Amino acid sequence: MRSFWHGHGGCGRRPKSRREFWNAKIDGNRARDARNSAALREQGWRVLVVWECAMVGPGRWEERELFEAISDWLRGGDLEGEIAGHSVI
Repeated sequence: MRSFWHGHGGCGRRPKSRREFWNAKIDGNRARDARNSAALREQGWRVLVVWECAMVGPGRWEERELFEAISDWLRGGDLEGEIAGHSVI
């Protein structure tokens, strides 16, 4: 699943062509993601989102660093979490 389709700013930009179509598509995906996350939380699940930009591209985490961050989150008590790529200037 490519995170561009989910509107994460670190994983791409919204296209400049067919803006109405793409805005509706991406906004709909984001709304569905929020509903799905809420439904999982209501069922007692913890939810961690690892964005594509954390795994590929110039802002990606080193493999060991990413595994440690995920492991830390799993051992922690946070009910929700998000791991995104590092900022690249």
